Amino acid sequence: MKRYLIPFFVVDRPISLDILKDAMVKYPSIKIGLMTHALTSTNFMRKFNKFPKDKFHDNREEDLSKNLIKMSDSGIFNKNGCNFSYEELFKRYEVLGVEYGIIIDVLKDSEKTIKSALKGLKIYKQNKYNFKLVAVAQGKDLDEYLKCYDILQEHFEYIAVGGLLKKIENSARYVRVRDESFMYNVLTTIKKEYSPDWLFALGCYHPSRHEKFNEIGIWGSDYKGWIFNYTSRLEVLLELNKELKNYELNNGVDRRFKETLNEIKKKYQRINKLRNKWKDERDPKKKRNYYNTMNIETQELVNLMNKLGSWRRANVDNNGISKEYKKLVRKYNIILSYDDQSWRFKEIQRYIESEVYGKIKQNSGYSSM
Repeated sequence: MKRYLIPFFVVDRPISLDILKDAMVKYPSIKIGLMTHALTSTNFMRKFNKFPKDKFHDNREEDLSKNLIKMSDSGIFNKNGCNFSYEELFKRYEVLGVEYGIIIDVLKDSEKTIKSALKGLKIYKQNKYNFKLVAVAQGKDLDEYLKCYDILQEHFEYIAVGGLLKKIENSARYVRVRDESFMYNVLTTIKKEYSPDWLFALGCYHPSRHEKFNEIGIWGSDYKGWIFNYTSRLEVLLELNKELKNYELNNGVDRRFKETLNEIKKKYQRINKLRNKWKDERDPKKKRNYYNTMNIETQELVNLMNKLGSWRRANVDNNGISKEYKKLVRKYNIILSYDDQSWRFKEIQRYIESEVYGKIKQNSGYSSM
């Protein structure tokens, strides 16, 4: 039976689980994964362990739980790294309730990673743990990856491939593949040389790579960037304003609209300037001041948007207003009815249903029947 790639959503806050729950409940029979790390809060660890059973209270729980795979790494590549002993790390994996727990690896250093993996394996064998231990192959080039994998496969049933990402400058985040062709070469060669049933590509998932990973025979890969895939409510409203403005100015709907639109434009420009200053500022106090001012300006911008929405709603009942204009006004006011968080949730959920679940259904012949 053909196996299909399992995408893992990276989560480390309760809000991430809240966003995912609505998409997951629509497709309870699709196998999907959650990846977290051992440095999360006690509150999150508890929620992660129970999820999805603390979110749903009907017979969907069984299907969701059956098809949900949980994994955790040590958090070694987070801002402060991982200072846990293996005993403490494995205790945290147990609290998280994961099916797979990953060893502490060292970026691009195959020798130190092998040494750490064998140390972890020794402690793992001394105790009865409920999770499967996952080793990680690291290296600077293809030969190093293969040598590392060759040694690890003598001791481990489950091996992931790490270090395929490059770090964003001035950030703790590793989210970009350092070389797409190199990544595919490493994964394809390991699959060809060793034919593992289980091969995990750490941090490499993106919907654009789904088909290729499926073709190679990757078992799973985690996706950190899913939560950033949305267009903000203000940006959508500003784009709609452009369309509505053309009609309003050409048809003399209301002179107040022009004045308010100009205010909105100036306000948005000020917010963007503040955002750039906030991003570049290193002094914590000044950075906080920029942030607070930006929030005040944003609220004033929202108030202007709401005022415009009310005027437009009153105008659509007038005779001579086009159907297309009325349709855009309805859309504008519907978007206004959301708060920023609920809009963000909706947009991210739309993205993962369309792009991630869509790829799974497309490549696995999934049917909801």
